[in-house]
Amino acid sequence: MSHELSRLHQILNSEDVVPEIAYRRNKVIFELVSYVNCLIGCVLSQRRDVVPLFAERCRVFMDGHPAAPDYEKYYDVVRSYVSEVERVFGSTTPGAES
Repeated sequence: MSHELSRLHQILNSEDVVPEIAYRRNKVIFELVSYVNCLIGCVLSQRRDVVPLFAERCRVFMDGHPAAPDYEKYYDVVRSYVSEVERVFGSTTPGAES
């Protein structure tokens, strides 16, 4: 695993980065937090087959839900994380291959 992935794992659920309301299921951002945490689990367990799926879900969510001011820092870290995951694992979404 890359040093950058390890560094990002340390901060992705930190109080300084995650919006205060992000763990409430009735908040829209909870969906992104869930995707990110699924992606972290897939990376840590080396589930290369589903890593691209959750990376894509993170990107699609952020594209469809622009960051509110309180979420900008989290979005920035998630974008960095997804980019590093795709660099390390590749970016082919399952089922997208011809």
